[in-house]
Amino acid sequence: VWPAVQQVAAAVATTRLPLLATLRTSAEGGGVEIDDDAYRALLSAVLAACSQDEAARQVVTALDVELARDCVSELAALAGPSGIDVLASAHFFSSAPAEDEIVSVLERMETQGAQVAKVAVMPASQDDVARLLRVAVRARGRLQVPVIAIAMGEDGVISRLAGGVFGSALTFATAGATASAPGQLPVAQVRSAMEELEASEERASAWSGSALEGR
Repeated sequence: VWPAVQQVAAAVATTRLPLLATLRTSAEGGGVEIDDDAYRALLSAVLAACSQDEAARQVVTALDVELARDCVSELAALAGPSGIDVLASAHFFSSAPAEDEIVSVLERMETQGAQVAKVAVMPASQDDVARLLRVAVRARGRLQVPVIAIAMGEDGVISRLAGGVFGSALTFATAGATASAPGQLPVAQVRSAMEELEASEERASAWSGSALEGR
């Protein structure tokens, strides 16, 4: 594991960008078949490698840990001394859970020591997307850690572009031709859309201020 971490760290270091180290399993939409014990051991080895190598530690900013693997607390404790944050994640592909259930999942992530809580759902309708965005608003007021709320697929694109308006801390985009999750857009397209959204908010704020002064 250590040579692999060093190799990735060396490649990313030239970009001066933070790295979210992720092992996405098939159960959560990735391509890796692995049991819970092996998953825990592999991520523990990544953290151990980072603790022994200054270059890797400087690059690996956070570690994605799937909540369903039941090792968030353990890995958060291991990551702490190295200054690496744990991003706990849960992905729901078959259906979008009820609003209260999603909030409960995010709260459980925080309770187990995650510094960031992420949930992604596959919506069956725009109602599911709206419900997820309401979750982001609720979680922002209830949790002490940043929350990421994403609706996947074509219906969920708006959550990737405008999620920040509702309290979602960040979004994901693809830097290459292949998306790692349904509905991901190229980073240039996401950046352009977010810049336009920010400009629109500034224009709306300026218009609102002018209207109030006119009264």
